[in-house]
Amino acid sequence: LLEPLRLLDSLAREWKGNAVKDRRALRISPTLDWGRALTSVPGLKWAVTGESSARRYTAFSQGGPIQIAVSSLPLALTALGGTPEEVRSFADMELLESGEAGLYFANEVDETGQRWASRLQTWLEFQAGDARQQEAAKELREQVLKGVNP
Repeated sequence: LLEPLRLLDSLAREWKGNAVKDRRALRISPTLDWGRALTSVPGLKWAVTGESSARRYTAFSQGGPIQIAVSSLPLALTALGGTPEEVRSFADMELLESGEAGLYFANEVDETGQRWASRLQTWLEFQAGDARQQEAAKELREQVLKGVNP
């Protein structure tokens, strides 16, 4: 890449956000290994969203349930069980159904099998977010440019 800054600026300008078809907030058992449960479903794509992955890459902390993008909400709900939660802030997890390829591309898988959004995906989501997220996006941008590993 001869002009990485220009490439990132172009990505930021062209990024339209993640298209979410449906979403569900859930309460799940604290003993459930949800990563393993989701991975066990053939054909299901899933990953923690950039918003919820930020804590992996920066000191940024966001309240609310962990958000997980899934390619099929019915398959994910069957795998996880859980109880639907009407009030999002009381939920343990929020599933976002999306076919967006970027959500499942170049995920970083940790030692426990959790699939985190890539640093680039996290930056894309944050650079278009609120003021706190945009501040965290600056650090993420520098990490992307330097090719920092977690």
